[in-house]
Amino acid sequence: MEKLKVSKYIAITDYINEYNRLIYSFITEKMLLINDEVYTKLKENNVDFGEQTVNKFIEAGILVDANLNELENIIRENKRVVTNRNVFSFTIFPSSNCQLGCHYCGQVHGPGKVDKNVYADILAHIEKGVAQPEKNHLSIGWFGGEPLLGMSVIEELSPDLRRIAERNGCSYSARITTNGLLFNRVYLGKLIEHDVRDITISLDGTAKSHDLRRPTKGDGPSFDTIMKNLADVLHYYDIEKEQIDIQLRINVDRYNQDDVFPLLDLLAERQFQNKIKRFDIAPIHAWGNDAHLRSNTIQEFADFKIDCYIKLMELGFMTNVPLPGRVKVICQAVTDDALYMQTDGYLYDCSELPLVPADAAAKKLGHIKAVDLLQVEDRNYSSWNDEILDGKFPCTDCRILPICGGGCPKSWKDGHIPCPDYKYNIEDMLALAYLSHSNSELFQNASV
Repeated sequence: MEKLKVSKYIAITDYINEYNRLIYSFITEKMLLINDEVYTKLKENNVDFGEQTVNKFIEAGILVDANLNELENIIRENKRVVTNRNVFSFTIFPSSNCQLGCHYCGQVHGPGKVDKNVYADILAHIEKGVAQPEKNHLSIGWFGGEPLLGMSVIEELSPDLRRIAERNGCSYSARITTNGLLFNRVYLGKLIEHDVRDITISLDGTAKSHDLRRPTKGDGPSFDTIMKNLADVLHYYDIEKEQIDIQLRINVDRYNQDDVFPLLDLLAERQFQNKIKRFDIAPIHAWGNDAHLRSNTIQEFADFKIDCYIKLMELGFMTNVPLPGRVKVICQAVTDDALYMQTDGYLYDCSELPLVPADAAAKKLGHIKAVDLLQVEDRNYSSWNDEILDGKFPCTDCRILPICGGGCPKSWKDGHIPCPDYKYNIEDMLALAYLSHSNSELFQNASV
């Protein structure tokens, strides 16, 4: 048998019962129960186990070939997946306007929608993208500004986008991120008609916090309108039947953290369980501004996030903790062909560049009418994996790299540390996952 070593990319919990700990591989996403004797050996990099245990550890990615350069292996696999990505993604900002004046938003809004004169160029670009032999899925994003202010653009382009996918033998999906002010049953009906079923809405607490953070441009309240819309659509539409996937994003900093649990209680009182499918509870970050200065430390937020998971399980929104899985493509910015189009037709490789004046001016890749965007070589973040391999960022030596992918390349390059909360709470997340899955197949025959 080849010489072995303990993988760098693992986590081991404290005791989860009287005798055992959990060990988890960030490479394979496999988890095992281990006793004290095994734990002690692994901590000492002692691989002197019986054949059955060794084989189980190799299969789980806990033990690897002693000569394996694990970092190079991870980066090579990430780059291969980027190169062979079977999804063609294109995100459109149908409107450059927004009704809200969120204090942490870095965008500058103004009137304007995508001009019909560029429709043909958009469609030609997407047709060329999905015609690539490795592509079998077309993913369209509608972002903003507030994209529902450009509903006419969505209605006019979507039929042609779906026809392009069908013509090229590709499946089709579309997603939208909306502030929720127009998210009523009429607009949701239009989104369903045009296969926009992945929907993200933001609420930053109950009215007392949300309305301070996400007021209208006229400094008016927005919470009650959004909640009324949610109640209307969630109780009018059969979410399961329509295959609607609604995610609630809660942006958190020191000033609204204490209002998150009351929001979750309110959502439970409205019986939104089984209707809101996912929760993205995220810290405020820099977005062309200094909004990140309001945030907690990463460790403080990580502790808070664990409490949120427990609360969500208690309220019936979750049955288990969503463990972070292997990330081979951290975001569309590191791909070779995914793009974001601002209303004026200029293209970018990151969602946080359009409508942010300084970044938009410096990092535009070209105009939809002027360049062959499948051949753009000087994308801002496409060398991300090589930069990690070369040691240009701390991710090179980080044990969670396989499940983090390095975090946001833009944030690193802007001088902000985007390490995820699970870097600081992964052992707690594993323990919660074990407790919530204790009778499931995940842990059957998982003892060593």
